[in-house]
Amino acid sequence: MAADRGHQRSGIALLFLGAAVAMLALTTHQPRWLLLSLCALAGLGTLGTQNLINAYVARYYPPRLRGTALGFTLGTGRFGSVAGPSYLTLTTTLFTTPDAAFYAFALPALLGATTMALIPPRTRT
Repeated sequence: MAADRGHQRSGIALLFLGAAVAMLALTTHQPRWLLLSLCALAGLGTLGTQNLINAYVARYYPPRLRGTALGFTLGTGRFGSVAGPSYLTLTTTLFTTPDAAFYAFALPALLGATTMALIPPRTRT
């Protein structure tokens, strides 16, 4: 709802941040209802942000660059989905703690939140 009201950048950053917090909280013992809620938040913050990012990119770039920007954005997302399993395998091999996978996926979520927060506002010309 925040994204529909013009707060896309902050909404995306908050979703990424929510995913990171959920991933870190999933490493602790939680009641079942909270565990399921944290899983939903992690899924929303990791998978649901792609659609919001596409809408943000389409609005951020001028029409002559919009197709290239969307292609680059989608390509980056596809790269992450291809490299993600290898990244997870490497992390769980190097760090034998069962929580390593959650920490490994909290890091890209924090990177996404930071990136969205650092994007300068677009000035209309």
